[in-house]
Amino acid sequence: MGNPNRFADNDFLKAPTEEAPAAWRNYLGYWGTFQIEARQQIVTHRVEGSSFANWIGTEQVRHFRFGQSGRLILEAEFEDGSYTLTWQRKSA
Repeated sequence: MGNPNRFADNDFLKAPTEEAPAAWRNYLGYWGTFQIEARQQIVTHRVEGSSFANWIGTEQVRHFRFGQSGRLILEAEFEDGSYTLTWQRKSA
């Protein structure tokens, strides 16, 4: 997935109705606390806020593993399939 198209205006509140749905459909963000169960290779996110409001107040479970070059790989299973998120540590 490449970089998304830039908006016509730098003010996100002025995003035209033609641009906004595509941009937000391709974004999911959430935040909160988490707990790691190292032996089971599971991280549980306790969602305090999210761009998908239905997740607020839930626990999202992700399997994790470490790949080549220190990559952190998170995997999640949903009704429509499985998803993988790979984090790469930036060199100093």
